Amino acid sequence: MESNSLSNKRFIQSLDSINVGAKETYIKINKSSGFGTQVKPNNGSPDKCSLSESEAIKLGEIGLRIHSYFESARDIEWGIKDGIFYLFQSRPVTNLDAYNEWELMHELDTGHTDETEYNTRANVGEVMPGAQSHLYLTSFSKQLGVCIEVKITQLFKKLIFSDSLV
Repeated sequence: MESNSLSNKRFIQSLDSINVGAKETYIKINKSSGFGTQVKPNNGSPDKCSLSESEAIKLGEIGLRIHSYFESARDIEWGIKDGIFYLFQSRPVTNLDAYNEWELMHELDTGHTDETEYNTRANVGEVMPGAQSHLYLTSFSKQLGVCIEVKITQLFKKLIFSDSLV
């Protein structure tokens, strides 16, 4: 798909190509019971796309609207029935900023700027679960501000008293 990315009003102009993925299983809903069963597809032509070109363009437009609303790339789960799209879930794509292999191999190549700098490979989210919550950040920033204020006051007192004694 190609979009007009320089404009605030992005839209899908056309499909450049279609890549059909493999469908290993799908859920078939029994109309009388309402329950679903997992089924292996028996497609006569595995190269046939499930969506028409107009449906693919419409889905792309929906994706652009969701991207615009959340202001981030999204992983979208959707379905279609009788030409109506149903969105089941949308969550942020988390691996866009992942390090490549070279960056991982060379991330600790530079030296430390002083003896108080430390490197860690700890995942803060695993070591301190929930540490980045809004409540934590607001309370931590207030505490940090108080600590810095106390430390600066102590330093100024030392400077003022040491200058007056000289």
